[in-house]
Amino acid sequence: MLRAGLIVAAAGLFAVTGVQMKAGLAERQWSEPEDLGPLLENISIQHGVIGEENGEPAAFFTVAGEPAVFNVVGLENYRLIRSLPLEGADRSWSHAVATDGSVYIAGVGSGASGHLYRYRPGSGDVEDLGAPVPGHKFLWTLTADDRGGVFGGTWEGGHVFHYDAVSGAFRDYGRIDPDEDYIRSIAFHDGTVYAGSGARNGRVWRLDPESGERTRIEIPVREEYADQLDNMRSVYHLAVAGDHLFVFFAGPRVLLGYDLEAEAWWDEMFTGIRGPVSGVPSADDSRFYFVTRTDGFVELDLGTRQSRPVRSFGGAFRGGGWIRLGDREAFPGDTLATVHGDGSVAFFDFEKGTSESLPSLARGTPTPIHALERGPDGALYASGYMGSTGARFDPESREVRTFPVGQAESIAPHRDSLYWGVYPGARIYAQSFDGDDPGTPKPRFEIGHHQDRPYVMTSDGRKLFIGTIPDYGRLGGVLAVYDPDAGENGLRVYPDVVDKQSIVGLARHPSGYLFGSTTVSGGLGIDVEADRARLFAWDVERGEKVREWSPDLPGAETARMISGLSNGPDGNIWGTMNGIVFVLNPESFEIERYRNIYPDVTRYGRWRPVHLRWGSDGLLYTDLAGRITAIDPETLDARDFGVRSGLMTIDRANNLYYVRGSRLMMISPQERKEER
Repeated sequence: MLRAGLIVAAAGLFAVTGVQMKAGLAERQWSEPEDLGPLLENISIQHGVIGEENGEPAAFFTVAGEPAVFNVVGLENYRLIRSLPLEGADRSWSHAVATDGSVYIAGVGSGASGHLYRYRPGSGDVEDLGAPVPGHKFLWTLTADDRGGVFGGTWEGGHVFHYDAVSGAFRDYGRIDPDEDYIRSIAFHDGTVYAGSGARNGRVWRLDPESGERTRIEIPVREEYADQLDNMRSVYHLAVAGDHLFVFFAGPRVLLGYDLEAEAWWDEMFTGIRGPVSGVPSADDSRFYFVTRTDGFVELDLGTRQSRPVRSFGGAFRGGGWIRLGDREAFPGDTLATVHGDGSVAFFDFEKGTSESLPSLARGTPTPIHALERGPDGALYASGYMGSTGARFDPESREVRTFPVGQAESIAPHRDSLYWGVYPGARIYAQSFDGDDPGTPKPRFEIGHHQDRPYVMTSDGRKLFIGTIPDYGRLGGVLAVYDPDAGENGLRVYPDVVDKQSIVGLARHPSGYLFGSTTVSGGLGIDVEADRARLFAWDVERGEKVREWSPDLPGAETARMISGLSNGPDGNIWGTMNGIVFVLNPESFEIERYRNIYPDVTRYGRWRPVHLRWGSDGLLYTDLAGRITAIDPETLDARDFGVRSGLMTIDRANNLYYVRGSRLMMISPQERKEER
């Protein structure tokens, strides 16, 4: 039963389509959108390669941004030689140095397709070579061929392509793995291409570049990953050293060796690989250096197949190559140069045992805003996509302060803290507000259970409720309930609340129930199995689901996502589906009112929930169907601001904020001018 004092909306189903406004809403005035600028700047680098620029050893890497920026750093005198924008790309996961010294860059497209770019050292500019596979936004991986061109792999679709440097033509070999959408890694050896797929159960494929024939190289069954044999996730990296192929599986984090001459797997296996790049061959191709979580750099002799740790290494290994630094006393021989995620460069001489780390010369770029929420202090808090920095924006002074935090999918106040749901690994951070100045978000717990993206969080003042998207290649999010007062037993995780669906809507009602909603989508790299999104009611005290159902709404039988659940001032649960806003009676579980504000929207949503924010002016503000909208909760009349954005919130003065890429935008309520 509902708690006394709640006002329940009048019974009876009320439906209206289209944007209609009563005089009360129509007479309200708002400012034109104001551009407040970017909140976040980051240096975010996924991969780097080592080559030469005018005879000098140089590092080449791309900083993610709008657009991404390709950087050339000279390593002898350590200086930034040039920074060049990659128009049409927002980041790069892979580069390759071709046989003629050209550097190829795999672009992740800011539009519909990822483009391949080429930098000729000394030329001073980057060439856009076009889209190898139109409609494939991610070019994941590159490897050089033996004629100045490159092979690459894509997502979504899992194609392999080739760029012929002589003819300037692309060849698309099509989908390689019939069960996987990713080609995550690629290598070339003696006229043959090797491709690694993923994200559910990646495998190694051999491709004949002339005929296009592809065959799967069956992986050996080993005790260390026998229980994961059908869940190896991605072949995250492939590397060739001598006549051997090294294969890094991201699921069990193992490295396997494959003799390309004998076409046989090594008996030896190496565990605890750090990644994302497993390792590099030595300058003379007689050894392979890889990185583990416990031992850092490990040297593997290809003749004896014996390995030994040679140097500690923290963080992620993002690729590198061998250089000669000439007169540098500390590095007289072959020196491994590598680029870190912040653009800093490190040198390692494994024979002499010396190393040096040099500060980043890369320039930060504006980072797309990925999460936005009002904190307990009234300020706005934001996280970036592909960044490691959060921001606090003061609406009154418009000052911005930044602090370290990972990529948050959602932000929510709970008690005297602000909680951050961070990807990857569904890690939850808490930022304390018990003093005058909020501190830096600190790790609080990990949800586990193969979850990756905490896209929705809500609090009832006692407990924090979290809904998640699972890891790559998996279906089925979880409901996590966190009670800070319960100590070690404070976290309860409930998998499979709705079979093979993820949770993207949560509202804790005073009646005792937690209302939730789902998306049919799981992690990347797996097909949807459910036919429609669902609503559910959860008994918080008993820890069990009491009901699951599809709402009585037009289009519900094919809806991909139901989200935006919120407690309304009328005592009901409000939510959204496609272009519809609806009002749910929390006692009868029936839809009492709805309006199809955007009837042209019929298949909206994947992961990011729609946001509902209640203004002190009595209006409901939302990014329904990705369109910034104000709604009169009494009549369901709506005002479309003509702005497309899937991320918004409001401050205490009812200023409406939304996101346009890296930029924070604002629309303010205005006093109505009297007509004369």
